[in-house]
Amino acid sequence: MNNYIKAALASIVCVLTAAPAIQAQLPAQVAKRALGGVSSSYGNIATGALSRKVAGFTGVPSSAINVAGRTSQASAKAAAIYGQYNVVRVNQAKLKASVEKMQISKQKRDRATLVANVLLNREALVRGYNLPRDFIEGFYFKRIERYMQKPDYTADKKSDTVLFRGMLVTPEELAKILQVGFSPKTSSWNAGTNGSPAVSLSSSSVEASHYIFQSGVKKDGIGVVFEVRRKPYMVLGTDPVLNRTKTIYYSYQDIPAEEIVGVAVWGEYGLERLSSILEKAKNGEIKSNRGWTGQFGNVFR
Repeated sequence: MNNYIKAALASIVCVLTAAPAIQAQLPAQVAKRALGGVSSSYGNIATGALSRKVAGFTGVPSSAINVAGRTSQASAKAAAIYGQYNVVRVNQAKLKASVEKMQISKQKRDRATLVANVLLNREALVRGYNLPRDFIEGFYFKRIERYMQKPDYTADKKSDTVLFRGMLVTPEELAKILQVGFSPKTSSWNAGTNGSPAVSLSSSSVEASHYIFQSGVKKDGIGVVFEVRRKPYMVLGTDPVLNRTKTIYYSYQDIPAEEIVGVAVWGEYGLERLSSILEKAKNGEIKSNRGWTGQFGNVFR
C-alpha cells in the first residue's frame, strides 16, 4: 500500500477523531474523493464495506470501525439518490491507535485532514466564497485593468522565504492541489517564460490575488492564494515588459504539495485563511455570498 492511499485513509480517520461536528456523518461520496484513485467500493460506508476493505488493506482491525444499522443494497441506493448516507459511528480510541501505527508523518496526517475537511465542507465553501461572473468581471475592470499598463506591485516582506500563487479553483481542484502540488504540465499561463511550461508565482500576495480575476469564470470557482515555500529553482522572470515590477517568478519543475505552507480564500473583505473558514463551516457560521458578490452589478449593462 503506497503512502498516498495511506494518507487518504488517514484523512478520513483524522477528521472523524478530531472534529466532533463531523463524527456524526460522513457522506460516501466524500470518502470516495478523499481516497482518490481507490475503487469506489472503498467508499461504500453505507453498507459496511469500508470496514472490511480497510481491515484487509491497511491492517486496521475490523473492530476499529463499527458501522451502525447496516442497510440492504436497496436502502443504500435509496439513500444515495437523496445524497444522504447512513451514520457511521467510529470507535475513536481504536481508530486513533490504528492511525498512530501507520507509517505516516504528522505533517501528512494534518494535510490529509485538511483535504478531507475541504471536501466535507464543499457546499459551505461554494455558498460563501464562490465568485460569479459579474463579480470577477467587475473586479477586474474596476480594480485591475486600469493599472495594467503601469503596475506598482511590491514584494511582501516575507517573500525571501515564500512566494504566492493565485488561482480560481473548485473545491475539488483545491483538494487535489493540496494532495499533489503544482506542475508545469498542467499550467496554461506561460507568458514571459523561457519558452517552456512553468508554474507562475509572485513575491507579491496582492499580485497573486489579482491573478484570480484573470483566469476566466468557473462553475463553483473560489479564489485561492497559495503560499509556497521559496526554493532556488523558482527563478525571477527576465521579460522587461511583462515583469517590470520584478515580482514574477517561474518554476520549471514540479512543486510538491509539501511546499504549500499556507492557503487563503477570497472573501467579502479580501483574503481569509482557509483554516478560519473551515472552523466557521464547522460551526455553521458561513453566510451566503450573494450580498457582497453583487457589488459591481453587470459591468456591461
